[in-house]
Amino acid sequence: MNIYYIEYRDSIVFYSMENDNKFIMYKNKYTKKQFNKIKHKYNFINLLKNY
Repeated sequence: MNIYYIEYRDSIVFYSMENDNKFIMYKNKYTKKQFNKIKHKYNFINLLKNY
């Protein structure tokens, strides 16, 4: 499963891609330290770097 994210200030904001290609923002934000702990579990794609 791909999970999209952007880095915003000192946080990571996650997005989910729905069937109609709309990005839905997840309610939770992670700090970069928290993000580094879970980075290996899923296929994270940085929205700003890939589009």
